[in-house]
Amino acid sequence: MRTPRFSSVSRSVLIGACLFAVGGAQTLIADDGGGSGDPRSPYGLRITVSVSDVEKMFDRADRNVTAAWSNGGQSERWQKVGFAYLGSSKEVLKPGYSIRGTIDTGPKAAIRLSQIRSLTVKRYDADRKRVLVEVDQFPAISPRQIVEARPTYRALEERFTKRVLLWLTLKDDIKRNLALVNVKESSDPSIKPVVNRFPLAQLSEGARITFAGDRRLVWWGIPSVANSAGYPYRLAVQVR
Repeated sequence: MRTPRFSSVSRSVLIGACLFAVGGAQTLIADDGGGSGDPRSPYGLRITVSVSDVEKMFDRADRNVTAAWSNGGQSERWQKVGFAYLGSSKEVLKPGYSIRGTIDTGPKAAIRLSQIRSLTVKRYDADRKRVLVEVDQFPAISPRQIVEARPTYRALEERFTKRVLLWLTLKDDIKRNLALVNVKESSDPSIKPVVNRFPLAQLSEGARITFAGDRRLVWWGIPSVANSAGYPYRLAVQVR
């Protein structure tokens, strides 16, 4: 009697079925340590992405940033943060998703939230109207630049990590305070009510706010980056 032979595809299906029967469903989870699994990229398995693709992901990433800090012995962690100048506690506004100020050497600058890894208070000016902060920016690159350059992760880290000294104005022309805000989604995407606010003027010198984006929205994780050595967001198989 001849023993039946299986194709490689058939063997793969059979092995997969056995694993499911013995161990249950397999779930892909994020391996934050940069494991040996496949890269986790918001662009899926696409070989190329367009500037428009990256710009759209950049916008989504900016709106899904978590901030954490300690100040005066109290620790906070807020999701979906933004920046705004606020007056009335009942004020409803559309927050900004970038930090805007003047670089210590003179020119004005805006750094988007999903490019900020941390913000550290260096010092206040004499009348406490401005604060000098050090911004750890990564990656300091635009969607067009990253699509055209197609860097590896290590090249991106080496060439596009910056520390920027930025003066921030703590009150606007109508005396509203610059604050970090935690916002709640509303039915109208253009208007979002403030849930929490933290005036930046309350930060002590040396205090640091760290920012972390949603791992599913790593806008800079284009194929050349995600498929290269060192890329930190990879998938590991967990058997349940």
